[in-house]
Amino acid sequence: MNVPKLFLALCGAAALCGSLLRAGPTGGGYRLIAKYDLGAAPGGKEYWDYMAFDPSARRLYISHNTEVKVVEADTGKIVGSIADLKRVHGIALIPQLAKGFISDGGADEAVVFDFKTLQVRGHIKTDGNPDCIIYDTASKHIHDVHDVQPEFRAEIEHFFQVYKDLERHKTETRGFGNRAEAEDKIAEARARLADRQSQ
Repeated sequence: MNVPKLFLALCGAAALCGSLLRAGPTGGGYRLIAKYDLGAAPGGKEYWDYMAFDPSARRLYISHNTEVKVVEADTGKIVGSIADLKRVHGIALIPQLAKGFISDGGADEAVVFDFKTLQVRGHIKTDGNPDCIIYDTASKHIHDVHDVQPEFRAEIEHFFQVYKDLERHKTETRGFGNRAEAEDKIAEARARLADRQSQ
């Protein structure tokens, strides 16, 4: 596993989220343009987690308790679902292979599914409650946040928490006084990783 690439990918995503928050329209931010009813979750317990978007098919894959709902992004029409899972978290899409991977924390596994049929094609056992799942196009590997060493995972989770907690026009964040301090912390984490890898 290539921890620096994963760390950079996560930090890049966080930085993008932060810049989008700052670069939003000044007149009122986001606005609701459509509402789609996705129905109740199987078993009646509502739980939503991650989404993934396939831009070529214009489909959203939405984790919904024990299933992944597949929805046409432009119309909200439910195309299908990948059901009979335990507790869905992340979804990673690999369009060039026509496959997707779902982290099922309740079953401690990654579930492989076919893009076209939405049929489950396999189960890969993982080490305890997989959550965020990412496809790294450079290494062509699937990574779960648990693949990262615990000290780096704590830093990454803290970094995302900072962006999650941002409020409109707020520049002070928990743990960092400003963007320069956040960038310094990321540089320090990269330096520590480089030192560990050279030993």
